[in-house]
Amino acid sequence: MKHFQLNATLVNITGSVIAIGGNADSDTCTVSNNWGVRGIGGKITINSLIAEVNTINVSSGGIGFCDDGNGGKAIINTTNTLTVYRVSALGNATVADSSGNITLRGHDLFVYDTLDASNGTYRGKIILEYNNTINITNATISPNPFIIKENEFGRIEFADAINKTSIDINSSINI
Repeated sequence: MKHFQLNATLVNITGSVIAIGGNADSDTCTVSNNWGVRGIGGKITINSLIAEVNTINVSSGGIGFCDDGNGGKAIINTTNTLTVYRVSALGNATVADSSGNITLRGHDLFVYDTLDASNGTYRGKIILEYNNTINITNATISPNPFIIKENEFGRIEFADAINKTSIDINSSINI
């Protein structure tokens, strides 16, 4: 798995950051020779004071007769505001834990479009951690995220994933 790390005060990605796995032979699957084996998605880590990110894709390779390949990892940490539109960490494998992971941390966290770490059958993990404000009202998130609120008064971490349509996060979590 390739790892790309960016440390900056201000990050504004208006295009796409792509670290998808490689494609493979589409009509042969010989795992011992890696023929037909899809590449694993990469890992992207962004550490910043403020970040606005349009698209990150760390999915596995899209072509390969073996129907395998794990999703990668996308991690974005900000100490102030984090705004995200689309992050994908899809896996193609037919085994558990084949989809990737998405972790977003920010004092104020806004997700406006899609977070996807699921290949339909097998789901990765999405963690959304914030201190002050979270807005995921218009986002499509799959699988359901784990929500963490942490500030100077303490930390609340839900043991199970939260269906975002079932809870008003800002008014229901006070610490």
